[in-house]
Amino acid sequence: MDIPEQSIKLKDLIFVILRDWRRVIVMALIGAILVGAYGFYKNSQMSSSAPSSKEPVVLTDKEIDAVKAGLGETNKDYIKTQMALESLKEDICTLDDRLSNSFYLNIDWNAPLAAALDIRVLPEEPPMGSEETWPQRQYLLSLEFLRFTKSQDYYHYLAMSVEEGPEEAWVYELVTGVRGDDNVIHLEMVAPDRTLLNQLVEASERYFSYEIREKLSLTYLFDVEITSGKVVTGIDPELVGLRSELEKKYEQGALQLSELQDYQEEIIEEALEAARLEKQIAEDEANASAPQKKQSIEKLVVVGAFLGLLVTVFWSVIRASSLGVIRDVEHFSDTIGLLFIGTVAVKPERPTKKRGQAIDDWLEHLFYGRSEKGSVGRAVAIIKGIRSDEHKTLALLTDGTSLFADTLAETLNTESITGIMANLKDEAGVNALQKADAAILITRARETKVRDAMRTIEIASGMGKVLLGVIAEE
Repeated sequence: MDIPEQSIKLKDLIFVILRDWRRVIVMALIGAILVGAYGFYKNSQMSSSAPSSKEPVVLTDKEIDAVKAGLGETNKDYIKTQMALESLKEDICTLDDRLSNSFYLNIDWNAPLAAALDIRVLPEEPPMGSEETWPQRQYLLSLEFLRFTKSQDYYHYLAMSVEEGPEEAWVYELVTGVRGDDNVIHLEMVAPDRTLLNQLVEASERYFSYEIREKLSLTYLFDVEITSGKVVTGIDPELVGLRSELEKKYEQGALQLSELQDYQEEIIEEALEAARLEKQIAEDEANASAPQKKQSIEKLVVVGAFLGLLVTVFWSVIRASSLGVIRDVEHFSDTIGLLFIGTVAVKPERPTKKRGQAIDDWLEHLFYGRSEKGSVGRAVAIIKGIRSDEHKTLALLTDGTSLFADTLAETLNTESITGIMANLKDEAGVNALQKADAAILITRARETKVRDAMRTIEIASGMGKVLLGVIAEE
């Protein structure tokens, strides 16, 4: 048989909470003491903290950025230093790039490797009647060739043609082109090693023999004669120590950059320190004008008591939901399909009186004392009306000693009905149920557990006993 669900009415819930008034008082006192002690501790800490022990003011990232932005707008020293830093960084980057990538600086200028090419252009004869002469054509064509000796297209071709050579940006250092009075282009090349020099020479010959033809927009044909020339450019004495000079200049620039950065950091640090002091003064003035407010111990005690009360209420509700007792016997009877004979008021048996029992009795009377209750005689009259003639012996099913059950049995005996007590928790009660013809279940509201009542009903039904109904004892 399934155990019926027991819903808790609002009246029962309030009664359970109020009936637990002892725990309410204890938990409220504990909460008040704990929270009050915490407030007292915080107030004592606040009183004992000296101004000298507080942590220094720290600027936020946003405040630091604002200070630096202000320096870039108003501080002349900072602005000058920043401009000098940017210019110096650009110079150092240029020097570093040249020292790292320039082949020109790797040449041994005490014995440089150099080669020269003489390029002669021979244009086609002008047609008869043309205003243009052959020397004019040669002159203009030689100017075009000279222009290409200094073109980015030529530098790019050399960079792509040589292996392990300079980058395109530094090819111009290795090639020099001039035009003579005889319209011959004199091209000189230098390199740090013979292999690179030969590659530059071969690439230049290919470029000015074939590649340049696609770059020129001419209406006539021309031939190109390229011969080995004589290196005529003298060695500049300044080139001998150029690399060491550039390296020295680079080191000096790096040192100067470090000094400027340190100076700029000093300017920034001074400005940040001034901002920190200003913020510290503002906070000190604010603290002085608005002293720290101590927490009210009285309010904390009330809050602690209230928290203790909430904990107790929560505990009482959980406990009431998990007890599994019969709270409304009439509803329980209707749920399991048994007749509810009625509620009989019985004077409670209390061999030992608990402290505060009077309050418990008053609460019991306040919530349940006004409910309708019948007498033992009324219950006997109903039992006589619902039993059949063969039900001579009735088992009064209880879960313990009951003054009401004894009184009911005596009253039934006066009506020629044998009433016997039957507590199924012991052997005598089971034997008494076996001798009976029918049974009546006696329960106590808010005391008898649903599981025990259902077990008693199952045992009686299993023995074939007729359950005439349920009586509530209060």
